[in-house]
Amino acid sequence: MGGLDHGAWRRWVVYCTPVPWARYMRASVDRALRDDLNSKGLLDPQVLLLDPACGTGTFLIAAALAAAEAARAEYGDGSVAAEVASLASRLHGFEILVGPYTVAHYRLLREMAGLGAPLDHRLPIYLTATLAASGGGAGSTAALGFRYAALLETSTAPGRSDGVGAGTPLPGQP
Repeated sequence: MGGLDHGAWRRWVVYCTPVPWARYMRASVDRALRDDLNSKGLLDPQVLLLDPACGTGTFLIAAALAAAEAARAEYGDGSVAAEVASLASRLHGFEILVGPYTVAHYRLLREMAGLGAPLDHRLPIYLTATLAASGGGAGSTAALGFRYAALLETSTAPGRSDGVGAGTPLPGQP
């Protein structure tokens, strides 16, 4: 990590999620799903997980490993591969930087294979700017309601201290 350009980290607001934090967030989500929504947690086929800034996939991997543990405890060792493969199609990640995006794919595919669940489909991890408006932002406005305007304003403000503002190209764009 010492060789990385720290100016780019500040410009693109790059943070590394420590594994214990990812495990805590995953456990909190699973507990809320089970206790508050009466679901099977991460094993519930109705549950979709989205990490809007997935980086190298730490949270998504924590979810996959937790699903493997839950499947093993609830259904036995023979169910792990199928349950983890099912969850893999319901894990969604967005990432703005191509490096972490690529690493997230690699790491998640490696974990899936290690759990006996090699995938025959593309992981739903996308190279995209989470807060960027698409088609005028109509879909985002509907989904985020009153919060969208403030989020978009913050992400595109010309005077942002991190140097990212309106008209700032995404990495790899002219």
